[in-house]
Amino acid sequence: MNRVIIYGVHSQDWMDALHPDSALWDKVENADVVINSEALQNLLPFKSSEFRDVIIPLMETHIRETPSGYACLVPDSKSLDTLQNKQKFDELLGELSLSKYAPQRLDLTDSNVYPIVLKRIDLNGGVGIELIRSESDLMNAVTSNLWTGQNYILQEYIQDFNEFVWHAVYKDGIKIWDTTFKYIMESNEFIRTANSKFTIKRVSLDRHSFEVFDSILGRMNYSGPCNIDFKFQGSDLKIFEINPRLGGSLMKKENHDLLAECLTEIINVA
Repeated sequence: MNRVIIYGVHSQDWMDALHPDSALWDKVENADVVINSEALQNLLPFKSSEFRDVIIPLMETHIRETPSGYACLVPDSKSLDTLQNKQKFDELLGELSLSKYAPQRLDLTDSNVYPIVLKRIDLNGGVGIELIRSESDLMNAVTSNLWTGQNYILQEYIQDFNEFVWHAVYKDGIKIWDTTFKYIMESNEFIRTANSKFTIKRVSLDRHSFEVFDSILGRMNYSGPCNIDFKFQGSDLKIFEINPRLGGSLMKKENHDLLAECLTEIINVA
C-alpha cells in the first residue's frame, strides 16, 4: 500500500486541492493513504512495513529539505540550482545552443526600447518580475526595497495576449506525462501573476515546442514534475522559465482530473 506524504505548505488553493480529505484523491490511483507533514520532519509518520511511503514536496525549498529514505521523484541539486536561478537558466540555454528560444538579454546601456522586463533571478510566481515602460520606471524599480542589493536580469518583452504553460513529469530525462494550458489575458502587456485576470483552457502542444522542451530536460537527465512558461513571438518559441515542481494551473478545481493523472504517474514511478 502507498502512503502519500504531501511535504510542504503553499497557498490556500494548493492546500485545498491536496488536502487528505479532498475529492481529488478518489481519482488518484494507488494513493491508499494521504497525509500532510507541512515540511516538518517531526510530523512524518513512523515507517511501517505496511506502507510504501511516497513523499511529494511542493516547492523548491521543500524539495531540498526532503529527507532521504523515502520514495520520491525530484530533480537533483544541480538541476534545482539551475532552474531556480533565472540567470543560470538563461546561461543553460546558451550552453545547449538554444539561446534563440529565450527572450533577448538586455543591459542598462541598450534598454531604450520599452517595454522591457526586469527579473530578480531568485524569485517565482510572478514576484520580482516587473514590466518596465521607461528609464524612470527602471531606475525606480532597481532602487526599491525589492531590488536593492539583489541580482537581476533585463530581457525584451514578448508582447501577446496569450501565454502558455506546459506541465510534465519526467524520470531520468524521459517524459512520463504532460499537458498544456493557454492563458488568454485581458491585455497584451502583462506579467502573469496569481491575481491576473485571464481565461484558461487546455490546448495541444505543437511538436516543435515539445522537441525543444524535451531536449532541455532530456539533456539535464531531469526527474520530477515541472512546468514551463512560454510565449510565441510571431511563430518563434520564447521560453521564460522552467519551474522544477508542480504548477498552479493543475490546482484549479476544473483541472483536478489532470492533477490526478499527474500525481498517479509520480506515485507509480517514484
